[in-house]
Amino acid sequence: MKLILFIALSLTSFSVFARQYTQCSSDGLYSVVNLPSEVKGTLFLTAGAETDDRMLADIELMDTEEGQHIYKVLNAPFEGLVFFPSNALGKNLNNINVILKADSVTYDFSCFTRIYEE
Repeated sequence: MKLILFIALSLTSFSVFARQYTQCSSDGLYSVVNLPSEVKGTLFLTAGAETDDRMLADIELMDTEEGQHIYKVLNAPFEGLVFFPSNALGKNLNNINVILKADSVTYDFSCFTRIYEE
């Protein structure tokens, strides 16, 4: 009986969030949002494979509102926010929109997202 109780408590204490990988494009700008947890991850931006213009930054959950998880972009050369649809977290989807607000510019990305169990 003690063993069953221990197993049940152990299973409920582990996080069920799997790594979420989201690949996006918008007007010649490409991004990857990588979320190993719901509260933090990374943002990769590039202008394409033929260019050296690329950036990798950490993102951290700042707020949730109106069906969006809002991540603050950290250690980047700009002030930015990533708006990720809350209903897309934890799901494999072929068509979602992710918004990046960087300084005074807004990018509306068309994306697909995949879950990877680790």
